[in-house]
Amino acid sequence: MTFQNIRMILRLHRATVIHAAILAILFVLAISPVAGRALMQQNGTYVPNAVNRMPDANDRDKMQQQRSDADRIEAANAERKKQICADSDKLLKMATDLKDDLDKTSKDTLSIETIHKIDAIQKLTKDMKDKLRLRSN
Repeated sequence: MTFQNIRMILRLHRATVIHAAILAILFVLAISPVAGRALMQQNGTYVPNAVNRMPDANDRDKMQQQRSDADRIEAANAERKKQICADSDKLLKMATDLKDDLDKTSKDTLSIETIHKIDAIQKLTKDMKDKLRLRSN
């Protein structure tokens, strides 16, 4: 390639580069209002209209429903806690009664009443275990 051929190629490329630069400037000018809005949102001076609007009836109903659901869950958890406390007191009483009965009997014999007490204790512990697993979130 000769020097003149290279100069001709550079002139052709120079025109392409100038056209690309003009297009880039036009693109930047066209997109600058959008970029300006994005900057205003980042600075906190621009707030979309959806954020500023007052809650309508549906929104108020949803908020009220969420509050009432939370209140119901809290009340259910408090009631469950009371039941577990009462059951644990009952279990303690049943266990001490069983221990007293076992101390009175001989080591080789168990009465039917003692076996029924053991079954009742087992049932109560299973119910307590189920209540402890159950959590209303």
